[in-house]
Amino acid sequence: MKLLILAAALSLTACTAVPLTVKFPDVPPSLMEACGDLEQQAPTDRLSDVLMVVVGNYSQYHECQLKVTDWQDWHRRQKEIFENIK
Repeated sequence: MKLLILAAALSLTACTAVPLTVKFPDVPPSLMEACGDLEQQAPTDRLSDVLMVVVGNYSQYHECQLKVTDWQDWHRRQKEIFENIK
């Protein structure tokens, strides 16, 4: 009987709550990098060459800007939602 009481008392005192803190994952640094450099045009007399570089740079910049900005906005919103749940 004494052993049963000792076992019960020991089991009740041995159980302690362990606080768990969940941290929202950080963004990998590669995803937070800015867009790359745009292509430079060597001096030329042909306007078509200059125009091709300008069009390529314009497309590259806007595609990268949308991708990075949208991803960063999505991550920021998910982090806010995660922190508001606590």
